[in-house]
Amino acid sequence: MSKFSFRRVGRRSAFTAIALAFALVVSACGSDGDGGGASASPTTDPNAPELTGDPVKLGMAIALTGPKAEAAKNIVKIAEGWVLRANSTGGIGGRPVELLIKDTKSDASTAQSVVRDLVESEKVVAMFINDTGTEGAIADYLESSGVPVIGAEGYNTEVWGALPSFYTYWLDIPGTIYASPHVAKTLGAERFAAISCAEAAACAQAEQIYKPASEGLGMTWSGMLTVAASAPDYTAECLTLVERDVDFVILSTVSAVSTRIVQDCLQQGYDGYFGSTAGGFEEYLFEDVPGAKIAGALHAFPWFTDDDPVVEYREFLEEYAPDAEYRAGMMSAMYAGLQLFQQAVQDVEGDLTAEAVKKAYEDMPETTLDGLLPQPFKVTAGEPVAKGACYWPYEYDTTTKELKVLEVEGEAGNGAEGSLRTACIPELQK
Repeated sequence: MSKFSFRRVGRRSAFTAIALAFALVVSACGSDGDGGGASASPTTDPNAPELTGDPVKLGMAIALTGPKAEAAKNIVKIAEGWVLRANSTGGIGGRPVELLIKDTKSDASTAQSVVRDLVESEKVVAMFINDTGTEGAIADYLESSGVPVIGAEGYNTEVWGALPSFYTYWLDIPGTIYASPHVAKTLGAERFAAISCAEAAACAQAEQIYKPASEGLGMTWSGMLTVAASAPDYTAECLTLVERDVDFVILSTVSAVSTRIVQDCLQQGYDGYFGSTAGGFEEYLFEDVPGAKIAGALHAFPWFTDDDPVVEYREFLEEYAPDAEYRAGMMSAMYAGLQLFQQAVQDVEGDLTAEAVKKAYEDMPETTLDGLLPQPFKVTAGEPVAKGACYWPYEYDTTTKELKVLEVEGEAGNGAEGSLRTACIPELQK
């Protein structure tokens, strides 16, 4: 256990800036304009149970435009598949489910417009948002609207874990930053470094956590290097890592830049670990870079294990979302949020309004969804949901294509057995 304390390393303003930086590496800038829409409606399966009553309308505001567009489209495919399964198997308490999807285009004004339309015109009873770059711009409106935000991914420290109507169930800020040094230590690393984006000054502020966290765990802090996405290559930075004998470098850059860094550093003889955490790790983007060792913290459940709930997830995908590229935590987070929603509201009688949804979540007993959540989830009326402190440490060898969850010592954060057991960050546990 490290000897530094959570209170010593940061004020709220510092975490807010770091959260903004993290948002920059898991989101994208897009064009202005109106948010497009789509809808996943009840099944056309003639053998499906008859559904009655008003549809349960779920809203989704997601960045379908920009460098993260492909990941977003796959998140939508999984959500649409879930709706298809729900409506093929009795809906929500016999009611049909309808999913209304709007493109935020990673633009604040567009996000505000589409969210207002979903709430006021479409009358959705719950919202999913997946646009880390604009969540701060829509948070106050959603909090005041009375419509709960039930997932699926976000990192703004003034939103998740701060506003009572935003239900976080993943590892978020600052946990995503603390977790990387812990994973590095688990792998035996001795010299820890970071590479972050040069596009925003806030990116470099993560050093305020990385440095004391790595040193507190007995490693040598080897510095923060900044890189521009537009740089032709990263040879100089890679040579610096080699010269400093770094054996774990966390990549706080978008996946497209991270893969280029990995390729360049391998060519320069770097043989340590590349760290990629939370929404930054997309297995399918790293698989074409042989010779790399990738490791980090998964914020949502691992999609590749043989644990029963994960096998059931892949069986669901095979039947209802066969075209979805699911090999990333962003997709796992979407599915977990939908499963949470169903567990909370399945037995609600009468009209399923936004108020009824919130009451159902408050009445739901503490749950980990049989290990699909990193830690117990519980909603208490008027209070923010506890921020994430637990995660799945993983290691990926791009040569052998072996992707595994690292063994967790001690008590699992989610009480699970097997590969679903989670590790936790002592500094962040209450």
